[in-house]
Amino acid sequence: MSGLTENISKDSIVFFSKKYYIKNLSPETLIDWNTVVDKSDEIGFFHCLELNEFYAKKENAKNHSCIIYSLREKKPILICPLFISIEKYHKFYIPDKKIAKCYYTSGPAFIRNISEKIRRKTFNFLNDYLSEFLLRNELDKIILYHANMCQYIFENNIFVNPLHELRGNWKPLFLAFYYLDLQQPIEIILNSLDPQSRASIKKLQSTQQFTIRKAEPEDLDFIYGLFLKTQKRNKMPYHDKATLNWYLSYKGSNYYVAELNGTIVSVINFGVYKNQAFYWSSYTDENYLRTQVVTYLLWHGIVQMKSSGITHFEIGDQPFEKVGSKYDSIANFKRNFRGQLRYKFSAELEKQTLSKTILSKLSKFV
Repeated sequence: MSGLTENISKDSIVFFSKKYYIKNLSPETLIDWNTVVDKSDEIGFFHCLELNEFYAKKENAKNHSCIIYSLREKKPILICPLFISIEKYHKFYIPDKKIAKCYYTSGPAFIRNISEKIRRKTFNFLNDYLSEFLLRNELDKIILYHANMCQYIFENNIFVNPLHELRGNWKPLFLAFYYLDLQQPIEIILNSLDPQSRASIKKLQSTQQFTIRKAEPEDLDFIYGLFLKTQKRNKMPYHDKATLNWYLSYKGSNYYVAELNGTIVSVINFGVYKNQAFYWSSYTDENYLRTQVVTYLLWHGIVQMKSSGITHFEIGDQPFEKVGSKYDSIANFKRNFRGQLRYKFSAELEKQTLSKTILSKLSKFV
């Protein structure tokens, strides 16, 4: 039962209609949750319960994840991760906000082979529940994401938001990311890379200047020191040592280090879940940035993941920034691997917007 927070509600049915009903995620409903996870095409890396548990604990978030069932068949058809936390602001004139959200792309996921008609009706039911949930819990906002790395809906190269059935007060958003199909032959993937990156990889492969190996728990001190230097240089989000230790020991992490004369000069971590993986983080000694060792590490990881059966790989988000910004080098690093540009979709429901709609409806009866 790894990944379940102790404060999960033990309530039975929490919401229902003539065709569907909702239960909270609990030890009793965990088997139904796993049924959807095992039989869904919409599961992403962050649907891992252990990972969600970790983030919930970090953010002091309360787990309100739920499962929607068909009333007729009494079977689960959708899971919806959801966590309530307080988004705190340091500036005195911005109030703290109470927000319910999934983590990253751990959004609503349907069991496989659901018809578009049932999908639409289920989303309408979910919309009714979450609208009531927002008001009952006095939330400022609900944010849902969709894990569409493995399967996405498009027609004539126009991407369609899988959450589009959450209509009305939901505000649709999207974020671009680079995707690499590891089902292709490795030679084709290598030849599609940016020429300079490909040349750097082949050079480092032939010279064997760096030794690459899986990271070990005893590498923690050195990896954390390298992280602090990189974090200061690139203004990355800060993590304490205990957090990095969790990442290093987490079963879904795949850390690789590049050594020169026995000293670690670069580190990379790939998150892996089922047949998916994504580039999570990397830290490199500033004295070895020009050697392209991190490019070599990323390629090594891609080769290793492909050989282990991973078929879908996310290189990372594409930061659309002005030319000359601090993110240019990060964007170019990802772009050089020539992945396909895809989109992650999300939807937001704000209390202010919902309240206006409710008041507008009530005014018709006055």
